[in-house]
Amino acid sequence: MQLLGASSAYDLKPRDQTGSTILLGEYRIDNKNQFLRYSQLSLLTPHAFMPLAKLGLSIFSGFRLDAKEGAENIHKEMDKWARKIQLRNKAQDIARCTVRDVTAVAYLPVNKKTGIETIHIQPIQYTTLLPEGITPGQKVKELIKCDVEKAVLMESEATKNKHTTMDRDEFALIC
Repeated sequence: MQLLGASSAYDLKPRDQTGSTILLGEYRIDNKNQFLRYSQLSLLTPHAFMPLAKLGLSIFSGFRLDAKEGAENIHKEMDKWARKIQLRNKAQDIARCTVRDVTAVAYLPVNKKTGIETIHIQPIQYTTLLPEGITPGQKVKELIKCDVEKAVLMESEATKNKHTTMDRDEFALIC
């Protein structure tokens, strides 16, 4: 299939044995994992990347932490904590990932004394969200629509028993 008005260098070749598509003559796009495909397509051209980046930034323009009147010391501590974990940058990254992938998963390691220590955005293309009663690796034939109980990183046949599982209180799910 050839793009309209494009030369033969811009042919969109069909999927091969591995589920990939050759795009623009040289870029291989993975069709098996839709989130990996979205990520690859967003990086393919600045015409896709820049609007996504700008939308993610504009979502958090004017972002600030606020406290009620008379709670100045709480506000100062919140600002100190936000600077320590680079909350503004992390929030912008989460917005960009949410715009591109529709869902973002952020691991939130918590120290019992100081609270959330940092925010790690997980690659959604390698993250499986599991509801209650479903275990990693379990094949499900029905469409499941319920609350997420766990997130599993790197769940695949090649890394069986080497995946990382996070319970619901360890991560934020942004949709």
